[in-house]
Amino acid sequence: MEIPTANTHSLRCRLAVSREELNDGKEWSIFVLNDMLSPMEVTLVRVSYEWGDQGHSAVPAILLQVPARGNVLLWREGSDGSELNVEVSLQIESLGQRANVSFELGKLYRKRNPVLIEELSRAGWLLLPVQTGGA
Repeated sequence: MEIPTANTHSLRCRLAVSREELNDGKEWSIFVLNDMLSPMEVTLVRVSYEWGDQGHSAVPAILLQVPARGNVLLWREGSDGSELNVEVSLQIESLGQRANVSFELGKLYRKRNPVLIEELSRAGWLLLPVQTGGA
């Protein structure tokens, strides 16, 4: 998905969610997939959780370098978070442009029918940004 910016270039990324046990007490891996031909700097700004009308957020401020057409593990989520509606907010920067993007993961435990994510050589779910904006 292209993310409009003030300049003529577009920043493009997706998230991939895959269930995997790594003996860290968590069961979900969330990856950033860089769809651009240039490297991207990604900051995990916020992970928000919502249950009914209750919510809370983690503000990890994790900064990652994602190679061109590459991917990086962004976040590991435990089983507690899998029962909540989860939203991930990122700031991405490349080629002198910056944008804020959000991805809704929904309730992870309800995910069914995974697909092969070729970039990761594993099964999971691909997510496109639901909200974008300039930084």
